[in-house]
Amino acid sequence: MEVVEEMRRLRRDSKLYNELINLNANQIISCIARDTLNLLKETGRKGYIMRLDNTLPSIVLAALMVKSVGSDSVNLLYFIRGRRYKIPKDLSRLIDFLGVNYSVIDIESIAGTVSTYLSGFINILKEDVEDVISILTLKAYSENMNLLVAGEIEKSRWMTGAFNPLYVKGVDFLPLTKIYMSQLLYIARELHLSQFIRSAKEPREWTNLKTEIGIENNELLDTILYGIDRKKTDEEIYNDVKVASLEVISKLRKKVDDSFYTRNAPIVLE
Repeated sequence: MEVVEEMRRLRRDSKLYNELINLNANQIISCIARDTLNLLKETGRKGYIMRLDNTLPSIVLAALMVKSVGSDSVNLLYFIRGRRYKIPKDLSRLIDFLGVNYSVIDIESIAGTVSTYLSGFINILKEDVEDVISILTLKAYSENMNLLVAGEIEKSRWMTGAFNPLYVKGVDFLPLTKIYMSQLLYIARELHLSQFIRSAKEPREWTNLKTEIGIENNELLDTILYGIDRKKTDEEIYNDVKVASLEVISKLRKKVDDSFYTRNAPIVLE
């Protein structure tokens, strides 16, 4: 009950929160569509390829790509993980809705073999191995088919470094870095995706970050990130949100600061 009351207070009193959610979804969609189409013209590529999974950023990106360049210019790869041997029903329905080309690839056994081998040398998660295999596969497809690889990382994860850098460094375009995680819901509604996101999961790196920071609510987390991005001090953010401690805000700011080189690597010496 206390958490619910805190969120009501945030939505009622926080200037930063109300700025965060006061977005023109249609304008953002049009801006991304323009940039997406212009990049194709600049590079001379035929279209885009991306991985599809059951997360909100991935679902929104797939729809944005189709809206931007048309279904014939978008290719989706679904990577089978765990014991799931076919694409989930919600994603299958989404693909039908978008009318887009897709392929299903089983990387489970490959990732398992690589993880087992590497475990004798380094400590690496199987999920990270799967990310690396997926980007290598996407790059191979893109070069063979003259496509660009689009990545599904939105602004919240981009700011905090809550992504696999090996995966991100392999993509050609990150269209969602204008949009915070909680704003994606507004974009999804504008794209008529409500029926497809009901069972969507949060990206693994994002849930890990929330656990580490100690904030479970996306709106609160994004409000703090929004304040940091607008050069507000910890005290200014604290006085605005009133439902997070200075310690938590400082901890989140440190994540943003520490992820600078993750976002901007590799370092080039002139």
